[in-house]
Amino acid sequence: IDDPDSAMTLKHREVGLLLIVLLRATTRDDGATLLDPGSPERVAALLRDRAPVDTADVHWGRSIASGEGAVAADGGAGDVWVVHPWMLHTAGIQRSGALRVFANAGVFLARPMHFDGDDLSPVEQIVARGLRV
Repeated sequence: IDDPDSAMTLKHREVGLLLIVLLRATTRDDGATLLDPGSPERVAALLRDRAPVDTADVHWGRSIASGEGAVAADGGAGDVWVVHPWMLHTAGIQRSGALRVFANAGVFLARPMHFDGDDLSPVEQIVARGLRV
């Protein structure tokens, strides 16, 4: 989760997507960013039950770095990974010695997220599912 220095609540609704832009080819061995695919729903449930959460104290990165179920954001130069803003992610282990060059950018929403109703975006639907767990 980006902005790990702040307390996170369900009101963190400004960022709609996280972009991981690969500026050079990256593989798992080059330390590609590791993603936890099921994490947005788990984060929503955690925030529902225990907000605010100090993301610096939760140590989510360790569980991702263990590799169980982690997906490497790898690819060629210019590839862009578009992920949920609450996707847990961490740096992979650098084994090759190659320079890892990428950029993270947030895509901001036109309106704050909401979690009720029939007009939910795909990002909002994932959070809503996590809130109902």
